[in-house]
Amino acid sequence: FTDMEVFKNNFVKRVESGGRLKMRVNYAQPPCKYELRMGDNDSEKIWGGEIHGECGNFVKELKNDLFSLGYWVTEGLDATSVFNGVFDHGLYSGLKTFQYEFKETKSLDVTGILDYKTSVLIKECINSRSFERPGVRVSLSNTTRLYQLQPSNYYKRYRARFPDYEIIKRSDGKRLTGDLDDVFHNHLWRTKQTIEALEKLAEEWSKYDGYDADVDMVEIGDISTWLGGDTRHNSHKDGQGVDIRAKSIGVLDRISYKYDRSKTKSFIMLTKKVGFGRAITMCPDVIEYCNNKSKNNGEGMFVTAIAGHQHHLHLDFGSSGRSVVNEHKERGFCAKCQWKNSCDSTSKIL
Repeated sequence: FTDMEVFKNNFVKRVESGGRLKMRVNYAQPPCKYELRMGDNDSEKIWGGEIHGECGNFVKELKNDLFSLGYWVTEGLDATSVFNGVFDHGLYSGLKTFQYEFKETKSLDVTGILDYKTSVLIKECINSRSFERPGVRVSLSNTTRLYQLQPSNYYKRYRARFPDYEIIKRSDGKRLTGDLDDVFHNHLWRTKQTIEALEKLAEEWSKYDGYDADVDMVEIGDISTWLGGDTRHNSHKDGQGVDIRAKSIGVLDRISYKYDRSKTKSFIMLTKKVGFGRAITMCPDVIEYCNNKSKNNGEGMFVTAIAGHQHHLHLDFGSSGRSVVNEHKERGFCAKCQWKNSCDSTSKIL
C-alpha cells in the first residue's frame, strides 16, 4: 500500500460491542515528528504552530489513533465525521484526556499538546493487541476508578454544551477546576458496573423490533465528572447515575421530540433486565405500567418520579421505585407534557 490512510481504513477496524474496542490490527508506526497543538492544520501544512513545506496527514493520523483507542475527538454530540486534518477543541479534549489517564503511571504532562513522550505512548497503545483504557483513580484517599464513556455506534451525546466545553459547578456554585476542566465530555465518567449496564442497554435496544436510529438511538447526558464527588448534580457523584433519552423516549416537554409511551415502557423494562435498579420519569402511565409489570414478575417497584425529569430519564442502581399515589399528585406530573391533551391514559395526572 502506498497510502497509509488506505491501509488504516481497510485493516485497522474498530470492532464494537457497545463501543468497547475488541480488536486492533498490529502495525508499526513511528511517533509524530511534530509537537502538534491547537490550530494546526494538515491542508495548510501547519504543524507545531509553524508552516512547513512538506505534505502530510499528521493531525488526521492523531485523530484516527485516539479514536481507535476509544477517545472522543469531536466537538459535537456524536463520534462521526472526525477524521479531518484540523486540530480543534475536540482533538485537544481527546488528547488531554489520554494524557490525564496516563499521568500517574507514565508521568505524562496534561497539556493537550502532542509532545514526543505522548506521541510514543499513543503508538505503543495502538500497536498493542490488548489495550484497554486505564481509567482514573478518584483521589489518593479513594481507590475507586472511573472510566470515560467511549464513542459508539449505539449512542450519542445530548449534552456537550457545544460550542463551549462542559463547565461543571461544585455544590457551592463555584466552577470545578482541574486537569480536564476545559475539555468536552468531562462529565462522562462512570464505574465498571455502569459501563457494562449502559453499553449492554444501548446495544440491546438497537435490536428492538421496529428500532429506527433516527428517533430511537440512545442519547447520553450527564454521568459523573472525572473527579467524582462535589458537583451541583446531586445524583451524579459516584459514577453510577446516568441521564438518558431518545427522541422517542423520556422527553415529555418538547414537541420536536416524538415521545412514544410504548417504546418508553419497553426501554425502561430493558434497563432493569441489563442491571439498573431504578428509573426516573415524569410519565405516570409509564411508572404505573412498569412497576405493575415488575411486581407481576415477583420483583419490587423500580420506577419513580422526581421533579425535573420531564426531558430525560435517570438511571442508577438504587431500588426506590414507587407507584403513582395521591401524595404525588401535587407535583403535576403531566403539566409540562406536550401530549397531555391528546393522551388517553387513565393514569394521567394534571
